[in-house]
Amino acid sequence: MNLFQKENTTSVPFSVEQIIEAAYEGIWAIDSTGQTLFVNDRMAKMLGYKTKDLIGKSVYNYYFSPDDQRARERIGKNVAGETLEFTSRFKKKNGTLLLAIARTSPLKKPDGSVYGALGMFTDITEQSQIEAHLAQLASIVQSSEDAIYSLNATGHIQTWNAGATRLFGYTESEILQKKGFQFMPENFQTPDRLKKSIQLLKDGQFLPPIEAILQTKKRQPVYMSLTISKVKRGDDSIEGVSVIGRDITHKKRIESDHRKLIAELNDLIEIAPIGIAFIDSHQVCTKINKTLSDMLGKNVSEQRNQPIVDLFPSKCAKDISRHISAILKKRTIHQFELQPSDAHWWTVICYPIQLSEIRSGVGMIVQDNTDQKLIEKRKDDFLSMTSHELKTPLTTIKAFTQILNQGALDKPTTHKYLTKIDQQINRLTKLVNDLLDISKIRSGKIAITPEWFSFDNLLSETISSYQSTLTAHKIISRGKTHAQVFADRHRLSQVLTNLLSNAVKYSPDYDTVEVEVTANPKDIRVSVRDYGIGINPANQKRIFQSFYRVFDANAEFPGLGIGLFIASEIIKLHGGTIGVQSRLGAGSLFYFSLPYETKNSSS
Repeated sequence: MNLFQKENTTSVPFSVEQIIEAAYEGIWAIDSTGQTLFVNDRMAKMLGYKTKDLIGKSVYNYYFSPDDQRARERIGKNVAGETLEFTSRFKKKNGTLLLAIARTSPLKKPDGSVYGALGMFTDITEQSQIEAHLAQLASIVQSSEDAIYSLNATGHIQTWNAGATRLFGYTESEILQKKGFQFMPENFQTPDRLKKSIQLLKDGQFLPPIEAILQTKKRQPVYMSLTISKVKRGDDSIEGVSVIGRDITHKKRIESDHRKLIAELNDLIEIAPIGIAFIDSHQVCTKINKTLSDMLGKNVSEQRNQPIVDLFPSKCAKDISRHISAILKKRTIHQFELQPSDAHWWTVICYPIQLSEIRSGVGMIVQDNTDQKLIEKRKDDFLSMTSHELKTPLTTIKAFTQILNQGALDKPTTHKYLTKIDQQINRLTKLVNDLLDISKIRSGKIAITPEWFSFDNLLSETISSYQSTLTAHKIISRGKTHAQVFADRHRLSQVLTNLLSNAVKYSPDYDTVEVEVTANPKDIRVSVRDYGIGINPANQKRIFQSFYRVFDANAEFPGLGIGLFIASEIIKLHGGTIGVQSRLGAGSLFYFSLPYETKNSSS
């Protein structure tokens, strides 16, 4: 059927079809079953087809499938004589949706009977997308934690989001069309200044974020970071500015606290009694305190940004560079000693630090140990001198005692007194030898003279010899090793004697000392237990240091506090270990282990 012919087939003027084809709207005519009678070129193009592709086809083939039933109902109403206006969705040839405003009406014959429907469709797909995008933007603006608002060229507030309300305390209804200079940086706070700033934006200049202190409705200060940009009209002319304001009050407080902390740390570093320096990955000194400057004998300001090796005496440079290189590579802590001159000794601790997210470096602490070294040296000199001064007369006395012991005096009486003299001389000799051992240990000159011997015989002889000097204590020995060892017999006897002497000395109210020995596949373990005053945990950590003594609260025991130190060094020279287990008031157990091999395997 020709839509442009009357019932009597008289043709409608051709210009009517031209008008229809030239229409901006899409036009679609269907019969009562939905078959396409006519579709103009605009409608076909809106769907991505040609008109010939649609003629004779069911309109329902092109509706968005979820809308099919609703489309049938609407066309049914058109056929029933109703005129409708609604939004309709079609499926385009490329699979996307066409959103259109539809105006449909009945298609009638000259006699008034309805034989179909005629629809005019306006494409609003792009408009709908724009509206959806604008709605999304509006939602983002409203939900933003930042304050977002705009001012026109005269400084009146045009928009105001919820973030601005939360931040400043003014509602949108309170502030719209009011002067908004109070919410701008200082150089925007008058109409003239605002106009000049808008001109700068118009000229294409970018305004970086501006930090400013603004006031809330309650006149509370708030530190803001403000980003200002231009607002354009449709013709691209500038009608005002938009502002995104972020509350940076908390950030500024943190920065202020951080600056104060850094200042305090710098003050502490500067007045610290130890030398401190910071070195970057190129081994350049970036900071040095006054103490270290004074130690180096240089001015602080002259030492910054200088290679660290140039600041120290040349004899120390190689060691410092080597340690710093190792720290930068392995991220470990190094402690070492330097002697910048014959009269000075320094202890240096270097540790890895992070100067920034991408820059690493080294922190250096320098402690002047000159006074301590001098004290130790004087102590060593004193011990050495005292030992030599005492040993000479004692050697002479010892010789005369031996002569008298062979004289014509009544032998029992003579022997009795000479024995006591000899015992005292032996005691003094031991003290002198201990002092000499201390000096040798500190100078690294103490040595051991190993030989093969039975460890069980050594233990038995040492216990028997020491037991003979006791009157109130009994030494109980348990265990056998059946081992021949290659060690310094005299030095091990010295260790055993020292442990027995301490056990007896520090258990005056108990008469038993227990010695136990066990042989393992790799070592021999010896323990000496007493039931005396015991040692508290704090003292146990230092008991093997030279000249360190533990005093009981109710009694003072004689001695110089060097026996355990010497014993410890002797055991170490043999490759063994020494330790203590003790509880205050419950006695002590001193033990040492001695690695050994059998005589056959060693040979």
